[in-house]
Amino acid sequence: MGENSSVFIHPQRPVESITWYEAVKFCNKLSEMQGLSPYYQISEEQKDPDNLNEEDNDSFKWLVKINPHAKGYHLPTEAEWEYASKGGKYGVQKPDFAYAGSDNLSEVAWHSVDYGNSHRISQRISLKRSNALGLFDMSGNMLEWCWDWFGKEYYKESPLENPIGPEQGSRRVVRGGSWSNLYNVDFRPAVRFLNSPDSRNHNIGFRLSRY
Repeated sequence: MGENSSVFIHPQRPVESITWYEAVKFCNKLSEMQGLSPYYQISEEQKDPDNLNEEDNDSFKWLVKINPHAKGYHLPTEAEWEYASKGGKYGVQKPDFAYAGSDNLSEVAWHSVDYGNSHRISQRISLKRSNALGLFDMSGNMLEWCWDWFGKEYYKESPLENPIGPEQGSRRVVRGGSWSNLYNVDFRPAVRFLNSPDSRNHNIGFRLSRY
């Protein structure tokens, strides 16, 4: 991935312009550094048969599988991300905030709804209000990769506990809204976005999870 590498700007600002593949690879590297069992089996040589992209839409198509019972770092599933964004099952605050920790978007999110071009860049983390779990920037600042393939109708038939997304797909889920989003609805915890896993967008980063 070399010359088009992701961007690390400042220790207190999120990494941006990172692909889904780089995010899962980082999860394994960090796990290994801390003596944890890597969460993913990653083969850069094998093509994933469940990746439905044509080569010109995703030139990597790495085969990435979950290691059962591994305790290392991983990308949250879409369901885990939404659960965390809403502050847990009920949280210690009002459970039905419009955004992650508030009904006032500007209290919790860096965005472009009201600010226009004045905030068209990622910002330092933890400067806005957190949600009930003490998590910052789950609304706004950066969109965040999730593990799941995107399935438009998936949640009509998914398991009720710990759904991990469709078995196949062409786009991975991203969540949360970013500094570049222009509409309030984009920052609601349940809103779903999608992108090709090899995309390197300036407003997409990631958040780590561990069991």
